[in-house]
Amino acid sequence: MFKKIANLFFEEVEEEVKEKPQKEAPIVEKAEPIVKVEPIQKTFEKKKEKSIFIDTTKVVEKPKPKVIKEPTTEIDYEFTPIISPIRGLKESDKNTYQVNKSKKKTVPITVSRLGTIISPIYGLGKGKNKETFEKLSQMQKEADAAEDVVLEVNQAIIDKTLSQDLNKVEEVIEEVSEPVVEKTILKTDKAPAEFTYLTLDDLIDKNSQDQNETEKAKKHFFIGIKGTGMAALATLLDDAGYDVLGSDTEDFVFTQRDLSEKNIEMLPFDANNIKDDMVVIIGNSFYDDHPEVIAAKNNDTVKTYTYHGYLGKFIEVYSSIAVSGSHGKTTTTSMISDMLSLHLPMGHLIGDGRGAVAKDAETIVIEACEYKRHFISYKANYGVITNLEWDHVDYYKTNKDYLKAFEEFANQIKDTVLVFGDDKDSDKLNIETNVLYYGEHERNDIQAINIEESSKGTKFEVIYLNENIGKFDIKLIGRHMMHNALAAIGIGKLKGLTSEEINEGLNYYGGAKRRFEVLEIGDSVVIDDYAHHPTEVLVTIKAARVKYPNHKLVAVYHPDRILRLEAFADEFISALKLADEVAIGSAVDSDGMTEAIDLSVLTNNIDRSFVVDDNQASVSKLARLSPAVYLFMGTKEMYSIKKQLIDYLKRIDI
Repeated sequence: MFKKIANLFFEEVEEEVKEKPQKEAPIVEKAEPIVKVEPIQKTFEKKKEKSIFIDTTKVVEKPKPKVIKEPTTEIDYEFTPIISPIRGLKESDKNTYQVNKSKKKTVPITVSRLGTIISPIYGLGKGKNKETFEKLSQMQKEADAAEDVVLEVNQAIIDKTLSQDLNKVEEVIEEVSEPVVEKTILKTDKAPAEFTYLTLDDLIDKNSQDQNETEKAKKHFFIGIKGTGMAALATLLDDAGYDVLGSDTEDFVFTQRDLSEKNIEMLPFDANNIKDDMVVIIGNSFYDDHPEVIAAKNNDTVKTYTYHGYLGKFIEVYSSIAVSGSHGKTTTTSMISDMLSLHLPMGHLIGDGRGAVAKDAETIVIEACEYKRHFISYKANYGVITNLEWDHVDYYKTNKDYLKAFEEFANQIKDTVLVFGDDKDSDKLNIETNVLYYGEHERNDIQAINIEESSKGTKFEVIYLNENIGKFDIKLIGRHMMHNALAAIGIGKLKGLTSEEINEGLNYYGGAKRRFEVLEIGDSVVIDDYAHHPTEVLVTIKAARVKYPNHKLVAVYHPDRILRLEAFADEFISALKLADEVAIGSAVDSDGMTEAIDLSVLTNNIDRSFVVDDNQASVSKLARLSPAVYLFMGTKEMYSIKKQLIDYLKRIDI
């Protein structure tokens, strides 16, 4: 029986289709929503004359409200409300309809399209499926009513907001039985303008600012304050208005000049230095067995940080630039800072002991050391990797692990990382963030061309993303310095500077402390440089040769780590042999070993080499080589012997 009825039905349908050609179904994806709510921001703008100040200096955390959305009555044109062309919307089909509806993109119903969507086979023809049509008409009325509810509630929200009673807005929303609008945390500037919506990054920055302000009121105590990074951070915080003091050995270190100028108190090590409610920043050379570290960690009122941990937290509220790499970090950081500071309020932390920040600074550039993966603490907006050459062999046992650390650093950069593309290992980094390569090779995104070197500096043109952006002239000698300038140029372009502004900034660069610092005394010259890796020693000696081609060159090298010297002995020997005379400073290992470094691996393999100590006999031996260029190199400044030599040279020049 049922089969016969079905056959009759389909015969009737077939006849009707033959009688009346099918029309193309309308394109429904572009149908205008029937429940159209004007954005709350525009409505607010219409009421500008009633604007009031909204205090957003703090975000009050409240129980998370329900996510409320605009009510819309929608149908799916692929899965129309008739489900079955025979039975329409029977009760038994509701579940299927709901499942289908949830899977497909939906659009609102419009009256003009009701006649085309009743049936995919024969539409409304001859009054059939009247029941379905009536259902759709009822749904249309409900949609109209829902629109009125939405408009009414949105107006209530605006009125409540204008009365500065944001708490009441939540109550209004909760009183509405149907979900209407999505609740978003709001903030404004001091001037009443329009609603701005906080992103997750905004909230993180806001929380960081609040935490920084809370800690800012406390004394910040630095354990090992004379270290180059620690001294830079201490002076940076002092500029930012923090109460800063610290402890260290009583030996003279060049960084204490800046600390003294800022009247930052430097105390001898003593566990009693640690007081309640301090923020204690622990230098990376100090471990859990140090008396002050023990005192700080045993005091529940004291908040402790590592140097890199605190710096990583501090830069969260800035647009930050982190400069890393095996060599050239300090010079490049200093160059970027000097360049940008001419055009932007800036902050900087440089590995030569300098730190500063302008009161209204929004940008900060920091030196990011790779030792023990410390630079992973710096989740900066922009990054630079100046080069890649295996170092810190006491921690990185293989070059592969060393490169992996730089890959981790690069992939946490939020915006763009610049990488020295001429480096043979640069293509071994699997970088997933935005990256620009710089160097001399034509495959680089930032390329130096038409290079001219002289004893006065370096001139070159730059191709930036396939465009020649002009000629640059730096008063720096050596290809390595030009490469550092290329990184600075790339950062300048990313920060929106013109080529003229970049060139002006590069010429403003005054040099980094202990980075080819030159002091001319009569016919002699004393140069101080931080070079401690064999590649750095090599390029520093070559740069001195270019600048002073007619002078005798005396290399005074001060090794600092047994493991580095053992790992790169052949490279050190080859580099130092380029000097006319080589003086090797005696030293104790910086890795915590108590024995003196065996220097025979150098002196036995380098002609015209000798060992110098901090005594008058060594100073006299060096002085007898004058006139000469004395090139002091190493991580540890040989302050005493250098000062005695300078004093001697000044006396004989009179």
